[in-house]
Amino acid sequence: MDQPEPQRLVVEVDGQCWEVPWWNIEIGEEYQTSSGKWIREPDERVRRYVQKRLAWARGLSPRIPERDKSYWEDHYEWILRRNGWEVPKRPA
Repeated sequence: MDQPEPQRLVVEVDGQCWEVPWWNIEIGEEYQTSSGKWIREPDERVRRYVQKRLAWARGLSPRIPERDKSYWEDHYEWILRRNGWEVPKRPA
């Protein structure tokens, strides 16, 4: 990876170079444990945490605007998918 300009990255994947804006690169997230240790995806503890947060988002009050609820559901589902984890089905 190279950054020839502040707003652009050059990423080499399988011998091909891709020029992309830096904000289009998804590097994952880090999570802090209760003991203060930082862990990265795809740690199993992250999977369990994200599944709990997805259940929380799906259970938000109907009074919460749908766009806000959808944002969090999409966010947590994406974290699960990009790590190759199963996305739990919605409760019936």
